[in-house]
Amino acid sequence: MFKLAKLSLANRSVVSLITIVVALFGFLSMGSLKQELIPSFDSPQAAIVTALPGASPEIIDQQISQPIETAVRQLSGLTESSSTSQANISIVRVTFDYGITNAKLQENLTNAVSAIKATLPTGAEPKVTIGSFDSVPIISLGVSSLSGSNEELGKTITARANEVFGNVSDLRAIAVDGISTKRLNLKLDTAKMAAAGLSSQSITTALTSNGLILPGGTVTDSKGTLSVQIGSAVNSVAAVKALPLISSTSGASASAPSASASSASKPSAAIPSAGKSGLSGFGTTQAPVAKPAPAPKPLTIGDIAKVKLENAPITTIARVNGKEALSVSFSKSQNGNT
Repeated sequence: MFKLAKLSLANRSVVSLITIVVALFGFLSMGSLKQELIPSFDSPQAAIVTALPGASPEIIDQQISQPIETAVRQLSGLTESSSTSQANISIVRVTFDYGITNAKLQENLTNAVSAIKATLPTGAEPKVTIGSFDSVPIISLGVSSLSGSNEELGKTITARANEVFGNVSDLRAIAVDGISTKRLNLKLDTAKMAAAGLSSQSITTALTSNGLILPGGTVTDSKGTLSVQIGSAVNSVAAVKALPLISSTSGASASAPSASASSASKPSAAIPSAGKSGLSGFGTTQAPVAKPAPAPKPLTIGDIAKVKLENAPITTIARVNGKEALSVSFSKSQNGNT
């Protein structure tokens, strides 16, 4: 210790320089240290959510919850599993040993569910959800319009948020809450539907079969080449009302005109025709041919339902100082610096 003190006193300038350099590097490195209120770690827990509209809790339990829970129990490292079966929805929760990453857990559960997906009821689509503290927003901004209407502001923020903040390093996701959305509401006339042989599936088919735009090739002339597309987008309430419906009895009604047309095509018998001087010979006179009845005009969605564009139910509400606002939340990547 005496020798170290003696050496320091003999080289005061060098010691002072080393002290300044160490202090400078310490000050600079302090700004690059990660500052976290909640440390980032993987929680080996997940939930498998499956929706099946119209199904009772008994059907959900027997046909969805039990097969999924049996499949995930075969995975190694599983410590606990539980299932909740309610009307229309099944939730299977699983817990694994610590040490497995979220990516590996997602892969294992997805493979287990895919192996039994063919045995599940039609329309059941299991979704694997894995949560961690990385999904918790680190910053939330409250934004409101000066005019008092946040509807147009919400569209602008949704369209521009990724463009404005997308270049920030380690940014995981941007979420905008408090936006009012629209939806189409169809009030069906069941009496007209029954009379026309229609069902709710007829409306579903009309909505899913229309509005597609498909490539139809190209047309080349002396001025250049043009791309051809088939179909048009359904982007208005009037377009939805005009969509045609196909009834289950359309096939039987379509066969009636062909029957009348075939009977009218039979040749008629020859009858004598009289000339000016008695019977001058025999001629043939064709019976009038019956014209086929015009095909009935197909019913449209607007004929059997009232279609309205209404506000969707509110799922999130954001307020700043008691006034309605939009909440813009930012979440970071696992290795990001808050």
